[in-house]
Amino acid sequence: MRTIFLCFLFVCMAAGLVAQEDSAQQATDSFRELYLQSEKMRIADSIRRVQLTEQYNQLKESEHREKLQLQAELERMAQEDSMRRQEMLQRISQLKRNVKGYAVTINDDTLFYIYNRIGATMPAERADDITRRIKKIVEADFFSPDSIMAIEGDRIKIGEMTGDVIEKTLLVTRLRTVKNEEITIPNASVLSGNTINYSAIAHTEGLVVHTTVTIGYDVPWRDMHQALIDAALQVDLILKEPAPFVLQTALNDFYVSYQINSYTHYAGRQALIYSELHKNIQDLCNERGIEILSPHYRAQRDGNSTTIPSDYLGPDYKAPTFNVAVTPPEKSRRVKPKSDQNS
Repeated sequence: MRTIFLCFLFVCMAAGLVAQEDSAQQATDSFRELYLQSEKMRIADSIRRVQLTEQYNQLKESEHREKLQLQAELERMAQEDSMRRQEMLQRISQLKRNVKGYAVTINDDTLFYIYNRIGATMPAERADDITRRIKKIVEADFFSPDSIMAIEGDRIKIGEMTGDVIEKTLLVTRLRTVKNEEITIPNASVLSGNTINYSAIAHTEGLVVHTTVTIGYDVPWRDMHQALIDAALQVDLILKEPAPFVLQTALNDFYVSYQINSYTHYAGRQALIYSELHKNIQDLCNERGIEILSPHYRAQRDGNSTTIPSDYLGPDYKAPTFNVAVTPPEKSRRVKPKSDQNS
């Protein structure tokens, strides 16, 4: 009797394990179906978007109504794509609750989990294979840790592309630029090239923002240093401590190059910081009578007004007059003709 009970218990446990495995397999297959369905729709939308964009560019300026229709269609497709992506993320989140994830771990740090199989390769085998490949990359001579140190929300620069990280997958990294453009970069390019991460230590030590102006030698360098530092301190997003500082980076033929350096915790707002800094530099230089001249600027001072805007000039300012030096011509002796000499 006891033997029969143990056999029955063993059969029940085995059936339960099989049922769990079948459930996990079904969920895994759902992952794959969801991914393939999403990819098909994304590719179809991409082709349609290219076609609509070409039609829009071929329209003439007078065809305003047709342009509005195409623009509305493109906006509708963008909204549907965004909604579809959010729905897919929600469904994936629900599926993950019923599927065991296999960790990809490097140096006791879990990078991510693998839930889905590809073909006959099960999630556990994929996780082990990915772990081995990443370890091989880390141990390679060309590897630089900075090349993969980026998380979602970081402001980074990969090659010539600068933007905020909005998504990182196994194959690609997606950025959103300051112009709200979405850029997809293969991770192979990220690992083989140079990556600048502006946000890595911006929240702790601060990111150094810097800009250069060129000023003539007639302006005392101490006055220029103070003007640049005061301009930086007037920007709300620039830190008071550590204090801004100025470097004289070059002594050129006609001007001096001054570089203002300052710290900020807001790596993602560099465009606004630089804009405010440049405006403040213009205002303070004008207020203090410092002319910001182009490196190749040429001016004849006699008779020309200063380049400082009139709002900053006193009411008694007058443009200088032209100084013209007149040299009288030498008196030439009159030569008598030969006929006059003979008479």
